[in-house]
Amino acid sequence: MMSEASIPGCPHSVMLRGRAIPRGEEGLGRGTPKEIARFAQIALGSLYELDTLLRLGSDLGYSPHDSVAKLRVELTNLAKRTSAFVRYQEGRE
Repeated sequence: MMSEASIPGCPHSVMLRGRAIPRGEEGLGRGTPKEIARFAQIALGSLYELDTLLRLGSDLGYSPHDSVAKLRVELTNLAKRTSAFVRYQEGRE
């Protein structure tokens, strides 16, 4: 696994957002569907923040546009799946 120092051009804020996504989903072990949905919503917010930071980094020339575009497609797919999961959990309440 790469350390933060070995990822050239990766701002600290991007690293923090990327790490926050799985932490938000730690709530899956919690009790009610409402609690699970809330933790997934937090993870979804982190996904959107990361997407924004990646776009800004690309626009400012910190990262190649092609690389960022591929990552943003993956983030969009993950956000759609996470949103569907939230809706599913909210329907279980």
